[in-house]
This record gives sequence, C-alpha cells and structure tokens, in this order.
Amino acid sequence: MTNCISYDLTDEDDIRDFISWFKVEHRKVKNQLVKSIEKIRYADKPEALDLFKSMVEEYNSKLLNEADDDDDDEDEVTD
Repeated sequence: MTNCISYDLTDEDDIRDFISWFKVEHRKVKNQLVKSIEKIRYADKPEALDLFKSMVEEYNSKLLNEADDDDDDEDEVTD
C-alpha cells in the first residue's frame, strides 16, 4: 500500500504508471485495493478517484479479455 502514496491517483499519467506495475505481472487490480486506497487517501473526496476507477476497470476488462483469448487459442484443434 505504501507504493500507492508515490502516485497522484487523480492524474492520468500517474494512474497509467500505477497500473503498469500490474501489467508487468499480468495481474488484476483488485477491488479491495481500490477500496483501501479510497478509504485511506481519498476518504474526504472519494469522487476524486472516478478517473482512477474507470481506468482500473478498463485495464481489468482488457486483461480478462486477453485471458479469454488465450483460453480460446488452447482450445483450437490443429490437424
């Protein structure tokens, strides 16, 4: 959680940098992490995280779609 402090999660570039750590590991940004960040750093103004939440949702969605595509590739039968 301390790594989150280095980022301004209301700034698009910082959000991209934050998400990039999850991209490297091909991991989802968990909802619990988003809720914790909101509670600890933005409790007085949770709407400030709207862009962050939107970008995390978009990233997580792409990650799931890529995983689905990988599963489809494994199901293909070659002759």
